[in-house]
Amino acid sequence: GRSCEDYIRARPRGEPWFAFCSFVAPHHPFEAPADQIARYDGLSIPLPDRSLGVEAQFVPDIVRSVVDEARRFPEETMRKIVLHYLSAISLIDDNVGRLLRALEETSQMENTVILFVSDHGEFLGSHGLLRKPSLHYDDLLRVPMLLRLPGGAGGGQRVPGLVELTDVCPTL
Repeated sequence: GRSCEDYIRARPRGEPWFAFCSFVAPHHPFEAPADQIARYDGLSIPLPDRSLGVEAQFVPDIVRSVVDEARRFPEETMRKIVLHYLSAISLIDDNVGRLLRALEETSQMENTVILFVSDHGEFLGSHGLLRKPSLHYDDLLRVPMLLRLPGGAGGGQRVPGLVELTDVCPTL
């Protein structure tokens, strides 16, 4: 976030530019900074529905070892995993906020296309799964894709339907 923020602030006014800012977290192993974890102190950390499962005989051999992986951990451990995941997302939120503030403070917000996407979701214990095996449940497939056009054109529409990340560059 910091180097992208510096890049935005250093851009000569009126010249077109492009920036790609990628956040690796949240990713295994889930490790969030202490200041972000502290934001959730005292809050009840929810656990995903553990009642749904995956029948091992119906998944590819390469994925079979992760079936019921989340059920191998006690609830307290799963809550810590979810806590670190939520804390990592808060860190991203803070950094995206810094980038938006840099655009506003440098008067570039109104002529900038902003796209926020995620490459995949996370199971976090849902279906008894912990990581991201190639099992196509909504937990992995339904991810954010937010697009803000210059001037806020579009009026905050929610568009249903399937989008592929391979479509993003040609569309833009």
